Amino acid sequence: MLKQVFKFQGSSGEMLAASLERPHSDVRGYIIFVHCFDTEKQGQVISGIARSFVRAGVGVVCLSAAVIEKTEDILRAVTAMTEMGMQPFMLAGHSLAVGTVLDAAAISDEVIKAVSLLYLPVDTDHALRQDILTHLKEVPQAVLILDEPDADGVASVTQDSTQVRSFIALDNVDYRFSDHADVDYVAGIMSVWGQRYLPEAAILPAEAGVPGVSAAETGMGPFQLEMQSGKHYFLADEPLSFGGNDTGPAPYDFLAAGLAACTVMTLRMYATQKEHNLYRASAFVACKKKADGSGHIFERTIALEGELDDAQRARFIDIADLCPVHKTLANGAEIVTRLKE
Repeated sequence: MLKQVFKFQGSSGEMLAASLERPHSDVRGYIIFVHCFDTEKQGQVISGIARSFVRAGVGVVCLSAAVIEKTEDILRAVTAMTEMGMQPFMLAGHSLAVGTVLDAAAISDEVIKAVSLLYLPVDTDHALRQDILTHLKEVPQAVLILDEPDADGVASVTQDSTQVRSFIALDNVDYRFSDHADVDYVAGIMSVWGQRYLPEAAILPAEAGVPGVSAAETGMGPFQLEMQSGKHYFLADEPLSFGGNDTGPAPYDFLAAGLAACTVMTLRMYATQKEHNLYRASAFVACKKKADGSGHIFERTIALEGELDDAQRARFIDIADLCPVHKTLANGAEIVTRLKE
């Protein structure tokens, strides 16, 4: 699961920040979860709910209600995500954020296909709750409501509305989710229900066949980067000794990985062509600075498993030097840099 900071401009003109969590690859869709959890322990609830969606291939933007000034902020988050190729298909709201989420869903009904509500708010005079129940009948999307078994008025909404209204009674579930098993239970319900409204063909811009690899800061630590190659996502970072958080390979590790991967693939192609009995090939590559400081050296160790004679094994060493990445590193490459307008 990849985690990064998602920033967008709020209605007041200031940049608002949310947490974006998504699978490493094959993202099927995105949701926005506006929550009222504000303590470190409650942060585990947020992560648990996000993790359940991520397991299903869905990315989650977790936005604290504390930074939301009005409905316009949620709409701006929807717009910002859409512009980045992450158009959300569902909004989820928790407690006091429920009303704002319903307002945003009603306005963005062409984009948002479903709404999930976790614990409707309770106030002393029930006016706020009654307004929400009335609004629930009018929202055009399908709505899932998870609340206490005796939730006042919810049952009538599920019966009277002409749209899909589903109610799940959270029996013996603490409002603050003190039992972590309750988090998995509730998150699982939300995730399974929401998948029904996923886009039928969720194609990301990354799958459009544009060659190359992108690197972008995540905001999680001083050096962590989200790397994207086609539809594949992974992290890059620096080790702890260099001031990073060691959440992914360092830049020179990627260089070494490219050489190791290309070496093994080249050996396999050669073995197949020559019909050699090579059961398994592997390579270990380490990039180090030369002792005299004149540059770097890649130390490569190859392991060959199979029924091979000495002459065949020696030939595999020569073939390793012919792999494309080896040639690129040995011969050097021209680098052209331009500033994006």
